[in-house]
Amino acid sequence: METLILALQLFSGLAFLGYGIACLGFGAMEAEFTRYGLQPYRTTVGFFEILGGLGLLVGVGFLWIGFLAAIGLAILMTLGVGVRWRVGDRWWQMIPAGLLGMISLYLVFQLAPIG
Repeated sequence: METLILALQLFSGLAFLGYGIACLGFGAMEAEFTRYGLQPYRTTVGFFEILGGLGLLVGVGFLWIGFLAAIGLAILMTLGVGVRWRVGDRWWQMIPAGLLGMISLYLVFQLAPIG
């Protein structure tokens, strides 16, 4: 089980780093945020994705940091699915945010401090 948690932390952390960097620097993401009507928040979302991704990676050694990062990312991805739903995207377009959100939620429960 610990191997699965580690693998999910690494996968998710790297994925969020990639998405966060894309939010900050690529025109395709700028067009997506314009389509969502959320262009002013693109940099903020990118910042939080990078921060959360780094938090998951650092959380390999410091579980409480991974736990907090997973909470934030689960919330962020829930909002992401909601935005895609609101703009009328198809279900398959929601899969990346939904999958990363479910992984983050799973990590919340696995990394939660006991007692």
